[in-house]
Amino acid sequence: MSPLLHHFMDNFYDIIYFYILSFRKALDMLRCLHITAFARNLGYVGLLSAYFISPALADQPASLERLRADCLKREGSPAVVDACTKLLARTDVTQRQQIEALTYRGGSYQMLGNYDRALVDLTNAVDLWPDSAIPLINRAVTYQAKGDYKSALDDLNDAVKLDPNDKTARFERAVTYNFLGNSARAIAEYGEALRIDPVYWEAWYERGYTYHDRREYPHAIADYSQALTLNARSTEVLNSRGLAYLDSGDSKRALSDFNEALHLDPEMAAAWFNRGLLYLHEKNFDLAIADFGQSIKIDPTRAEPWYHRGRAFFEMGDGAQAQRDYNEAKRLSSEKDILWYADVAVNQETPPPPSAASVEAAPSIPKAVAVDDLSACRAAAGAGAIDACTRLVKSGAYHGETLAEIYINRGSAYYNADDLRAALADYSESIRIAPGIVTAWTNRADIYDTLGETEKAIADYGEAIKRDARNDEWWLSRGADYAEQEDYLNAIRDYSEAIRLNPDNGNAWYNRGIAYGMMENYDAAIADNNEAIRINPNDSEALSNRGLSYYRKGEFSPAIADLSKAISLDPSYVFAFHNRGLAYRDKGDYNRAIADFDRAIQLDPTDAAAWTNRSRTYMLAGKPDLAIADAEKAIELSPTWWRPWIDNGLAYEKKGNLDSAASSLSKAVQLSPDQLEVWQTRAAFRERRREFADALDDLRHAAQVAPDNKAIQDKISYLEAELQQ
Repeated sequence: MSPLLHHFMDNFYDIIYFYILSFRKALDMLRCLHITAFARNLGYVGLLSAYFISPALADQPASLERLRADCLKREGSPAVVDACTKLLARTDVTQRQQIEALTYRGGSYQMLGNYDRALVDLTNAVDLWPDSAIPLINRAVTYQAKGDYKSALDDLNDAVKLDPNDKTARFERAVTYNFLGNSARAIAEYGEALRIDPVYWEAWYERGYTYHDRREYPHAIADYSQALTLNARSTEVLNSRGLAYLDSGDSKRALSDFNEALHLDPEMAAAWFNRGLLYLHEKNFDLAIADFGQSIKIDPTRAEPWYHRGRAFFEMGDGAQAQRDYNEAKRLSSEKDILWYADVAVNQETPPPPSAASVEAAPSIPKAVAVDDLSACRAAAGAGAIDACTRLVKSGAYHGETLAEIYINRGSAYYNADDLRAALADYSESIRIAPGIVTAWTNRADIYDTLGETEKAIADYGEAIKRDARNDEWWLSRGADYAEQEDYLNAIRDYSEAIRLNPDNGNAWYNRGIAYGMMENYDAAIADNNEAIRINPNDSEALSNRGLSYYRKGEFSPAIADLSKAISLDPSYVFAFHNRGLAYRDKGDYNRAIADFDRAIQLDPTDAAAWTNRSRTYMLAGKPDLAIADAEKAIELSPTWWRPWIDNGLAYEKKGNLDSAASSLSKAVQLSPDQLEVWQTRAAFRERRREFADALDDLRHAAQVAPDNKAIQDKISYLEAELQQ
């Protein structure tokens, strides 16, 4: 959404200033549905032993020592559960030892898959140690394992509040954001973990993985490389970096990483599989078959190696073996694409060796070209993606949610190609086919926003919220649309819900602060910007908006301090210079005010408001000639804006050129007869010239614009009395 400038004019003496209304929306708007075949499991088994420094055992009874040794093991086993249970039954254990036993027994239950029992133990640990982040983190990890990511996030938010510098809390919160599909926030949290501990190689790795999933391959490779600098023998990182190189088209480096991973761990099924994919991509089918075979030998329960080995056999012309591998893939997999391909293979005769003729004769056979279409379509970028998605749609082989996802991806490809109408049509078709997919609603809302159809965007975000009311980003985005319509009450309600769902959503605090400022609730605006700045101390826009709220309260010193900090963070920040100029001007420091307007004009010479405000500052400094020059420049830039005409008229009056003054003030009235200030300004000018009848006429027009303004009614009564004398 483009930044907007809102002008506040309360009375004759006010000067233009700006809230920075770049209402922020979801940071990571999903553009496509990416379904990976061999996704890394982000699950964790519990964070247990690292948190406790056990007291010395020498002075404890031998039976207690043995029980603690058997209990305090990071493993999921009935033996650990039994030892911890016996330990908890004793009367001679300390509170810390109770917490240890509950934590380790809960962790063991978690690893055994008994999440409900684990949560009971970990909740008891939380109750016994309420001022520590540690039991909250452990319970959050169990909620993750159970799939209850909202509860996990609640616990991790509480943990971060208790200890903002706990790197594990930050790390696990990043993991949870990834589970919730909010990769942008996950990246930010990994960054916080790395700020706390720059040698935390797992955080480098996980952030790299998140960048990888977002297809930001250079960032992913950089983070993987940093992780390897800290842990050079991590086969998992080598494997992941190899995939990133492969995805970015660097097969040579990818092969080197897969080779090194297999040198370190010849039993790593994933590395054999991924190297097989590389060979398959390069049409080296013999080597691909061999690597997929090794992956299957190590882990025969994964469908993907069977499926891709089937592809390789098919390309080699061995239809019978391809058929057998496809059948095994189908038996093992619930993946929709693999099931469909296997069904096609099962229901057709054994496919012949690939040839141009067979491709034409049997387009629905699971050939590499079909798989390539799936991959190209999911990329959601470029003409190739559009063509691939179109072929998948026309094949007639896809139905329901799978077909809807193809339309989403083609819509995203159209969006990336700036064909918004085609994107809109595809998102709408996806919604028609499968209205439960939230991504289609939010992507279509984003299109409507781009097209300026805010009402429709609001409606679509509403549909997304119906289906996923726990996603703070949808509330944030709809609130921004309400704010676009100047419906600040509804905007504040939506921002408040986003904050309730995610108290660390800095954009929600920022946007609500703007909305409060627009409603002239400056204390609330300052409080919200405080939170936005707490979350991101380098948020120059939040600093600028807080400074503006201080300015509106007449607190010029804190306003100048905030605006100066914003400028130090972004020396090209036009609005901050502009607003600081206003604060200096109202503080009576005209030289500094003029210097700030000079800089604002230098940064954006087309900004009529900066010329106008410098014009008025020159007037206050007793320099009417310079004021006239600036006002006339503003008129040149924005000839239909009433404000510079008023400033021009007042400057001419100051010089004694009353005819030019009258002409300029009348032009302002002509341009904006519904603007209170134009009538008030010309009425005051006519009164100073003792043209009481004309002044009275202007005030009566002003009273029509603001019928409840008692000051105008009093002034009318005064002039009427003057005319009767």
